[in-house]
Amino acid sequence: DQFQVLSVTNTATGKTHQICPKCFKDPPAEATGGKAVDGLRCFACLADCPLASGSKVLRPCPSCQRGELLFKAPKAMNGTLLECSNSGEGCDMKLYLPGGTTLQRLSAQPCAGCSHSLLSFTFNRASPE
Repeated sequence: DQFQVLSVTNTATGKTHQICPKCFKDPPAEATGGKAVDGLRCFACLADCPLASGSKVLRPCPSCQRGELLFKAPKAMNGTLLECSNSGEGCDMKLYLPGGTTLQRLSAQPCAGCSHSLLSFTFNRASPE
């Protein structure tokens, strides 16, 4: 099935975001991190999709071993962030990356030390530091 992506504007805030009707109505588990969600919007989606802009779960946190390491691009900052999902609960794993940073999983071979996917970051040289 193919679905047309919709752009929706909140008249109260003036903000526009995208919605995929299929994911909005019946979000796949990978898009929500396994959580029940009513009305998934692309800005909250975790799926490996070009429209998804929610936090991406990368692997278990190497610092606390309890949380998940997240790749985020908060709108409030000019950059991206690697942060533990337990950051508000005592884990101090946080790494700020410059604006325009993109992430790619290198699936050819896992890390020999931890067996997780290797990651590659690309930094946009045109972005301010």
